[in-house]
Amino acid sequence: MTKPDIPDLPEPRFQINDLCALTDLYLTPEEVAELYRAYLVSAEAHDGQMRRSGEPYIFHPLSVAGILARLRMDTPTLIAALLHDVIEDTHITKEQIASTFGAQVADLVDGVSKLRNMNFANKAEAQAASFHKMIMAMTRDIRVILLKLADRLHNMRTIKHMKAESRRRKSRETLEIYAPIAARLCIGNLAEELEDLSFAGLYPWRHRIIKKQLEENLRKHHELLNKIQAAVEHRLAQQGIAAKVELYQKSAYALYKKLPRKQRGGKQLFKDTFGFRIIVADVDHCYRVLGAVHSLYKPKPGNFKDYIAIPRANHYQSLHTRLFGYKGLSSIDVRIRTQDMQNFAEYGIIVQGLYRSGKAQAWLGKMNDLLGENPGDFVDFMANVKLDLFPDEVYVFTPKGDIIELPKGATAVDFAYAIHSDLGNKLNAVKIDDQMMAPLNTQLRSGQTIEVFTANWTSPKPEWLDFAVTAKARSHIRQFLKGLNQEQAMRLGQRIFDRELERYNLSVDKLSDVQRQLLLEKFGFADFNALLTDIGLGNHLAYLVARHLQPELQDTPLAPLNTQLSSSSPSPLSNAPLVIKGTEGMVVSLAKCCRPIPGDAIKGYVSPGRGIVVHTHNCKNMNAHRSPNSLLELTWAELPAGEFLVDIRVEVSNSKGVLGKVSTTLGNIGINIEAVSSDPHSGANSSIDFSMRVRDRRHLAQVLRALRQQVAVKRVMRKTA
Repeated sequence: MTKPDIPDLPEPRFQINDLCALTDLYLTPEEVAELYRAYLVSAEAHDGQMRRSGEPYIFHPLSVAGILARLRMDTPTLIAALLHDVIEDTHITKEQIASTFGAQVADLVDGVSKLRNMNFANKAEAQAASFHKMIMAMTRDIRVILLKLADRLHNMRTIKHMKAESRRRKSRETLEIYAPIAARLCIGNLAEELEDLSFAGLYPWRHRIIKKQLEENLRKHHELLNKIQAAVEHRLAQQGIAAKVELYQKSAYALYKKLPRKQRGGKQLFKDTFGFRIIVADVDHCYRVLGAVHSLYKPKPGNFKDYIAIPRANHYQSLHTRLFGYKGLSSIDVRIRTQDMQNFAEYGIIVQGLYRSGKAQAWLGKMNDLLGENPGDFVDFMANVKLDLFPDEVYVFTPKGDIIELPKGATAVDFAYAIHSDLGNKLNAVKIDDQMMAPLNTQLRSGQTIEVFTANWTSPKPEWLDFAVTAKARSHIRQFLKGLNQEQAMRLGQRIFDRELERYNLSVDKLSDVQRQLLLEKFGFADFNALLTDIGLGNHLAYLVARHLQPELQDTPLAPLNTQLSSSSPSPLSNAPLVIKGTEGMVVSLAKCCRPIPGDAIKGYVSPGRGIVVHTHNCKNMNAHRSPNSLLELTWAELPAGEFLVDIRVEVSNSKGVLGKVSTTLGNIGINIEAVSSDPHSGANSSIDFSMRVRDRRHLAQVLRALRQQVAVKRVMRKTA
């Protein structure tokens, strides 16, 4: 069996006279002449260059300009399309373009040009860095991405001329990045074509089979679909509603991506492929049509979406409903909208020049949030952008009634950061629908009202990255933790080193320049704060660093802490343990096995890369094989800040609603529940485990007393290692 050819969309070779004729319909003669001048510059610059198809290279920028001209783009964008590869592939510079065609055109061309003269570890990093550069330019002028989308579309139309590996890589990149960007900008026609071409490039057999089946389905149901369309038109005419009813068929990729992998290619793939668009004069008629259609065919419950009252994030508007099937059709989708809404669904921000106004900035604002953090790691930045390209929206409300749009799977952390980064950084607890407090990792559902509570002492936690889904939230959390980690590690390192230097009647502040330089040279640091940071992270043990200050002691074991030394020896270390405040962040971690809280007797050890790990004094996991020099005596600060995770087990009688009663009790006394799990027994009792936050042992005791007062509660205990 031979392998199928990669489908190509044949297009007559687009010439400069075609571009001039097309743009003459909406540009002035002077602007068309300027386009011709740009063509001559591009043709001369690309002279002798050929594409993989064997045709002269100039036909690629001409075709890109033609795609944009059909969308009625402005003159600077069309000139940039003709010149979009000259910086990257020819001798022409950005400065030369600016002097000939203006700074605006030069910025557009530079925005879509790949980075050059930079060293990257691999191709993925180079690609991500160039993408980051394009996004930066796009946030200043959205025409950059429109130019890039047209460039990618023509490349995908001619993709069969590429090698198989490059074809798959380009197709995957288009599916993951460029088609979703087109969808986010609501350029539906362009997004659908990019998806279809990419699907064919990645999976040619699957694409061919699905396309063939779709054609057979259309032939099979053609007469029935005509009857349904006629019935809808007749019902609308009876009610005096002027409307245009159009049949559409879902694309091959739209069907393919909706199914689980194990079902792809099965018969159920083709049960739901048809729909109707009904276009009317105004919004009032949209809702009248909805009633008329529902009176004609029975609607499927739970399948109505009102994107007119609550538009999507990209400003898309329409009424969506799904009707029960009719004579062999499993279901029929119906989308009801005005002509303006239809134009926007097809051409998005290009309609009426919206790309020139602030109306196109909603999604770009999210990109600015990411760029503002100066990510440094381009690959990580690219991953964050991809998260924002697949929204599948959830709509929730603030207590004031404001609508917040979030992607599916979003949590309270995403909600808080969507409102403001400071709110996210200080998030402490959340209440959903004015009921009891909910865990921060609770996934939100459309229609819920979310109220967040903040505290000045709290800050983002590393575990938030396990459930935050929006790029904005993840970027802010990572940035906060990255900066906090270094600063806190440095402060902790100084405290640990000061404690060790007491052996030698020294402290960090008392070290001479000579002593500091000695340590920097020995351990290979250019800055003393970097050495302290490494000590705080546990990568260097303080006692080993300190011994390099007195070379004569390097071969002599240090005296035990309780040994009296001679007057010529360094003084013994103070017996005062290291004080833990609870706000040190990532450089001081509380062991999950025993969950130490203020009031517990504690000790710890230095772990490379993690700093100090704190356990309760009697925790069985503080193994004896740890190096004595890495063990630390610790104590809590007099007034530790914040709340601390603790695990408890509640044994209850097996009765209806007991979990709700226990959770309500905890909520009423202001306890923030992080996680709940149950272990039903075979008898009359069950066990419920709660992870929750308390201030200290006294607070925990109050919580346990409140629970013991519940009739259904048989026993309450703290879980420890």
